[in-house]
Amino acid sequence: MYFLEGENDMLNIKIEDGKNKITLKSIRSMRVVNDLINIFNQYKTINNKNFVLDFSELSSRAFPPTLVSIAGISDYYREKYGFNIEFVTKKNKYFTHTSTESPIPVSNNGITNIENIFDQVITFSSDKDVSFISNAITNYLKTNISCEEGVLIGLSWCMNEVMDNVLWHSEVSKGYFMSQIHKENKLISISIYDNGIGLLNSINSSKQYFEKTDVDAIRRVIEKGVTCDPEIGQGNGLWGLYQIVKDSHGYMTIKTGSTKVEFNFKDSKENVSLNNAYLDSHNKGTRVDFTLKFNQLIDVSKALDNYIPLESVSMELEEMLTETNWIDLIISEKAKGEQVQERQEEIFVYIH
Repeated sequence: MYFLEGENDMLNIKIEDGKNKITLKSIRSMRVVNDLINIFNQYKTINNKNFVLDFSELSSRAFPPTLVSIAGISDYYREKYGFNIEFVTKKNKYFTHTSTESPIPVSNNGITNIENIFDQVITFSSDKDVSFISNAITNYLKTNISCEEGVLIGLSWCMNEVMDNVLWHSEVSKGYFMSQIHKENKLISISIYDNGIGLLNSINSSKQYFEKTDVDAIRRVIEKGVTCDPEIGQGNGLWGLYQIVKDSHGYMTIKTGSTKVEFNFKDSKENVSLNNAYLDSHNKGTRVDFTLKFNQLIDVSKALDNYIPLESVSMELEEMLTETNWIDLIISEKAKGEQVQERQEEIFVYIH
């Protein structure tokens, strides 16, 4: 069996008390996710589907791409194949805090305040959930972090678009989300994962395109106007994400099926990784990671080809709100002619 009684530098697996115990020594590399998927896939048809994932030896902080992936694939094998997967964390308080074993749903009061939004794996399953996540993160940054112009608007637009893609195109009921703030590097890191059909299956279902490989599908979806469902409208989500992260000189990764493409816009580099492990031919899964710098100005309108996103209008209106949820508009006009007169009127609009 795969890694049975064996080990590598990331993990080892052995039988203990009738369970397959996997000790994870490090989860800083995405290689550990590939190993877990390969192991789980070989146990699909085996009676002993009892696993213990031991994270107690971890000594370092983990990052969103690994944690959302582990959370998502664990749920997938539990729900579809009846795996019993237990997590052991012991003294690792940070890993316990991330809720990777049991991601917290935004719905049903799972997340009730913005302090819970960072460094935790949470799940979203509706437009309302998406709005809550986006608003909670941008409101926190607005209050606690000094951000350059365009960062909050760009970040909000990117989060909404990628999560909406999960709800519209993945053919699964929920997605996984995690964010981290790295104040020392002045950046925010976002990862969004789903166990869905993957970009290749999704884009080929539109009957507008026929791509042969996962890497072809990734190339296609970052083009402007590409959509998997013409009835919904033009699909500029991943194209817009690509443009905004590029304008920010940030980092972006798209992993779907067997392929992962990493975009390093700071150094103008791109890395394509093939032969990655995935769930199965129907549920290829997709993960989108990106980082934006707080101190890097983003010209969102320019990045989106002169499109003004709704987030921009919403934030401008929000800045005008009074303490009682009224917007105070001052209208000025100057009379024409030799005698110039000025008149100002205040109009109050209540926002529900």
